[in-house]
Amino acid sequence: MIEDSQSNRQNANRNDCSQLDGSACRPVGSGLLALFWTVVTLSWLAWAEPTGAADIRPVDDPIFECGLEIVGTIDKGDSLKLKAALSGPAMKGRPDSEQGTLIPKRLCLDSPGGSYVEALKIARQIYAKAGTAVRRGKACESACSVVFMAGSIAPEDDRGVIADRFIHPLAKLGFHAPSLVVEEGQYSQQAVNKAYKIAINSVGQLMAIAGYSKTPPTLIGAMLETPPDRMMYIDTVGEAARWLISVAPTVVPNKFSDITIVNACNNWYQYHTDVISANGFFDSRKVRLSGVSAPKKKRDGDSISGSLEGFGQEAASVCEVTVSNGLTPSKSYGSSHNLGWITIGKEVGLQYHPFMMFSRDTPLAGLARDDDRAPQQVAFESRNGPWINESVGECFVFAGATMKDHERCAMVEQKQAGPGLSFKSTTRFVWPSGSKTVLVGHGKSLFNEFPETEAINGAATSLELGDSQPSGAPVDVVSKPICNRATIPSNLRCRFKCWLNGTSGNRFCFLNYADYDTDVQAWRPDGQQ
Repeated sequence: MIEDSQSNRQNANRNDCSQLDGSACRPVGSGLLALFWTVVTLSWLAWAEPTGAADIRPVDDPIFECGLEIVGTIDKGDSLKLKAALSGPAMKGRPDSEQGTLIPKRLCLDSPGGSYVEALKIARQIYAKAGTAVRRGKACESACSVVFMAGSIAPEDDRGVIADRFIHPLAKLGFHAPSLVVEEGQYSQQAVNKAYKIAINSVGQLMAIAGYSKTPPTLIGAMLETPPDRMMYIDTVGEAARWLISVAPTVVPNKFSDITIVNACNNWYQYHTDVISANGFFDSRKVRLSGVSAPKKKRDGDSISGSLEGFGQEAASVCEVTVSNGLTPSKSYGSSHNLGWITIGKEVGLQYHPFMMFSRDTPLAGLARDDDRAPQQVAFESRNGPWINESVGECFVFAGATMKDHERCAMVEQKQAGPGLSFKSTTRFVWPSGSKTVLVGHGKSLFNEFPETEAINGAATSLELGDSQPSGAPVDVVSKPICNRATIPSNLRCRFKCWLNGTSGNRFCFLNYADYDTDVQAWRPDGQQ
């Protein structure tokens, strides 16, 4: 049975289950017959025992303009109830702020999950017919997330079907993988094959829906990598932007600055490049800021725009951000809570939401308004989080050419934006003992990979790039011992970074596994897989 493992424990003494067609079944005895009944069941639950069908009812929600809401566990028959409700008066008449036409109202969700099959049916029903939303303090988890991601509308213009799915910054949207659970015993190859086919079929149905609902395959991958007894929540700006999940209503920065433009372009670029991530260009774990120079801004009445040239792969595009009504809190941003439009080049465009003006690693919860009904402007620096880059590798300490220490370690880098495009970077190299080597740097432009000034453990220093091939630089003295000890593929060139502590005379070096293949990146600092 494909379900949440905690629900398995809660239902250990229960005999009822939910078949692929949603009908009730009862395991009989043990062995092959029991396995047959067990493996043909399919449900996705989120740490909650089923309590019956969900409540589908009209709702008057002025924030997300929902006409209906689904509350409770999704169960057999809910798709039929929703089908009738979708065609009723509750879902008619939401104005499209861009085109002036009427489009259906949204479907609000508050559900711990339930029947996976029923959720798939609901997802197909609402695709292109209704947007989805998760309100303040509410949760949409497990199978409910399948319904949420299908939220979309088909406006009467050349945009085609567009994603229309919103979460409140204080809502919970959670994903996890189903699990295959069978009773202990000896089973025939035929029974095992049947269980395998059902599991694969469930993933296939999910992928089919994901294809037309604009759900990136990387989100499906992250979901399937999350064990059934855990939950992967969307809780940062970058996660929401990467997977085309809008966040509203949020606070608005008090200025349309260079860094807000850079943030918006890079947040939208996460989705764009994630779609083509098969070419290896995009890695969400790395701090990667596109652009080669500061944005150019201009004003036309209430409209403000910023252009970031030299953007994207090979610096071949221009990212254009347009704020239609300015950032004044008294302005109304319409039913979609958008400020304007953001485009990259000539082909990629998206409605521009205020949350996208903050850095990728900014927590969504910190962007909530005090009052959802009243626009709120805040000091940008007070809410903008730093970019975070994490990796693992090997740390070395040398006194001259003598190696004093060498262990696997973790690296955590944070880049905090300052005035203009300036930044402060704080990098902590964490040794297995828990002790840290701390590197602090300052730079004038976020587009530069390296800061202009640095200090290691409080002593002034400068970056030294090391290599297995001697360059005549002082760092060559540690090249051979590092590359002889480093745990990297032998066919790859050994490269590392060092910083000389002018006070102690010691040289600290770090070899980053992220510079090599992904299998090496996955190693933990303690050497375990």
